[in-house]
Amino acid sequence: MKEVVPTMSKIPFFALALFVFPVLAHAKLGAPTQSNVEFVALGPAGLKIVGKSSALALRDEETVYVAGIPAGSFSTGISLRDNHTRKALEADKHPNIEVLLPKAGIKLPASGESSGDVDGTVKLHGVSRPAKVHYSAKAEGGSVKIHSTLRVNVKDFGIEPPSYLGVTVKPEIDLTVDFTSPNN
Repeated sequence: MKEVVPTMSKIPFFALALFVFPVLAHAKLGAPTQSNVEFVALGPAGLKIVGKSSALALRDEETVYVAGIPAGSFSTGISLRDNHTRKALEADKHPNIEVLLPKAGIKLPASGESSGDVDGTVKLHGVSRPAKVHYSAKAEGGSVKIHSTLRVNVKDFGIEPPSYLGVTVKPEIDLTVDFTSPNN
């Protein structure tokens, strides 16, 4: 049986996840050597939409790490759905998604592993909201591997869950950010 993937006319930007996680492992770590940001949106009858991006930018500011991703950089594997995602995110009007994480809440290991939750802020669609981000970090040789997860509700950012032909995506979007950074 062939899998049918409905096209969504407005797919949320599970994008914010992208920069949320990478941010945590940054400041002291330098630019990521590898990164992958992924969002998962679910709908009825097993509908699962996955969007990916590797366009992750990290900044070390005075008291926070800032992870950013261009709102229009996600790929779902279907160009029409990618266009709908950019429209839903209003990427022309709000080109950047950012996650801000307080430096005091992040424990980066010099060796071994660390994990935890940090209260950060997500800036999406022109709206800022608090967000809890879970991360794990593992030092390996001269690198640190970071895995971060976050759940956001697009309604909190003024975005209606996408709907197409009567099929509506749930408003909660799961985001995962994985990256490896040199341990400088």
